[in-house]
Amino acid sequence: MFERQDSYMKVSKNIRLPKEFKAAVLKGDNAPLEIEQHEIGPLKKGEVWIRMMAAPVNPSDLAMLTGEYPHRKTYPYVPGLEGSGLVVASGGGFMANFVLGKRVACSASDTGDGTWAEYMKVSAGNCIPLISALGDEQAASTIVNPLTALALVETVKEKGSKAFVNTAAAGALGKMLIRLAKIENLMLINIVRREAQVEELKALGAEIVLNSSLESFKEDLSREYKLHKPTVILDAVGGAFSNLLLSKAPDETTLVSYASLTREMIEVHPVPIIRFGKKLEGFHLAFWFSKQSKLKLIKTTRKVQKLIADGTLSSNISNRYSIDDINKAIQHYSENMSEGKSIFIFNQ
Repeated sequence: MFERQDSYMKVSKNIRLPKEFKAAVLKGDNAPLEIEQHEIGPLKKGEVWIRMMAAPVNPSDLAMLTGEYPHRKTYPYVPGLEGSGLVVASGGGFMANFVLGKRVACSASDTGDGTWAEYMKVSAGNCIPLISALGDEQAASTIVNPLTALALVETVKEKGSKAFVNTAAAGALGKMLIRLAKIENLMLINIVRREAQVEELKALGAEIVLNSSLESFKEDLSREYKLHKPTVILDAVGGAFSNLLLSKAPDETTLVSYASLTREMIEVHPVPIIRFGKKLEGFHLAFWFSKQSKLKLIKTTRKVQKLIADGTLSSNISNRYSIDDINKAIQHYSENMSEGKSIFIFNQ
């Protein structure tokens, strides 16, 4: 099945690796990305080369570009947290050889280069073999949003809550949570910032959508808290807004911070925590993954792919770009995040 290129790599049959490939490189916080030529080099045991097919731009990618994402990379490096592609070379080892020749969803490591390149070198453990029903474009967004949505709903269920709150609900992740909540028979209180988003989410089937920009928001929130008694708040906003959400929530509510769109420190008054048993937790997908058993991860990744394929966790792709237009893509997405995904297509 394989032909050996040299003593360090197995190359999939009928694949000819180039000497060089295009990569988008970030050289500092908020710097424009530069397109460079990188070399295909040898692999260590357990590593693979992936020929990238597609890679999206996510809000977490924007945080990476500004230096606010929690990783340990040093400049310069190739950004891009996730994507899809074909594993074309293996450095040896069971997992690397297992995924060789397979289509995969893939994520970047904490320290290595990312997916915004024609090829990516990464540990085989960062690869998820894809089912045939899932195309390359949808597969490119398997990890950051769909797996996060599934993990967050699992967190809600584990805490025994029959209702929960989600902020920044008009984004791609928020829309996935709406669909998952219906499947799991959970009541979801969605919070957005614009009236147009209220109508948009209701058209998708959301039962409760609150507009935080209205003067009546505090009263609206208190009413829904009293009616549905949610004891989990999924918060992507942060700042002083987190305190408003938690202070009005039922006793023993847990606020789970999974993003920080305000880029401000979370402000929470101690009284609700001390007097009423309320809690503040954080969620990061990589950390969540590290705490799951291998069997649980296999089941979860298979489940999420099927849910993407049937449309439950699919992403709305609004714009497609080549890697040469990467700065244009980033600017457009950062200004129009709610309209859908921007993805890079690698035509090789």
